[in-house]
Amino acid sequence: MKQNDKYYVGHRGSRGVGVENTIEAFLEGIRRSYQALECDVRVSKDLQFIIFHDPDLKRLALRDEIVENMTLEELKSIVLTQKIGERVLSGKIPTLQEYLELCKKYQVTPLIELKWSTGINNNDCTNVDKLIKLIEEHDALDQAIILTSMTNVLQYLRNYYPNLQLQLLLGASQPLNNTNLEFAFYNNISLDLHYSLVTQEIINLAHQNNVLVNCWSVNDEGLAQKFAKMGIDMITTDDLR
Repeated sequence: MKQNDKYYVGHRGSRGVGVENTIEAFLEGIRRSYQALECDVRVSKDLQFIIFHDPDLKRLALRDEIVENMTLEELKSIVLTQKIGERVLSGKIPTLQEYLELCKKYQVTPLIELKWSTGINNNDCTNVDKLIKLIEEHDALDQAIILTSMTNVLQYLRNYYPNLQLQLLLGASQPLNNTNLEFAFYNNISLDLHYSLVTQEIINLAHQNNVLVNCWSVNDEGLAQKFAKMGIDMITTDDLR
């Protein structure tokens, strides 16, 4: 991706039509002409890669169960529900494979956020290679962008997959300090920043160090235009466009 490109990223697909991180939400993101679709990856009990944001099922299924403690078959049987305005949406948990197939079919960039999971965390990267292999099997390794806040995972990926596009995820409460910036710049890792952390100085500094800046989640058109004029490279949104 070149610095002059402007990418809109559908956050967990898109909001308003399907439950977040479901096939319906991803299809809505495609309908909105987002160039990339962001998803969240976790590992099931039987070591399958599934698309789900939270560590448990409380928010979207009203079940006090941990995702990592359930098999793919069990997770696939669950009906998710999410209230958007006055409407109650429903959907199912997709696999990473299903998501990659959809991205390939509609030629959108996979933006894959890695959540702390079995074999994908700062203490253990034993499942990372399996995940990369799956991406490669779907001819997406050159296009895919992997993001996470787990710096040890990013370092592992950079060491073993030097050409992979990576982003360091930083939230509103996380420090955008010299340590994080030096880590990103030295390892050619782009920044994925909560919009409150974005400044002209940070964008300029990132570009001077040949890395891109993504921001999330921007749902105000005026703010999106402001960031675009500042030269930001990617804008992650729930429902713009």
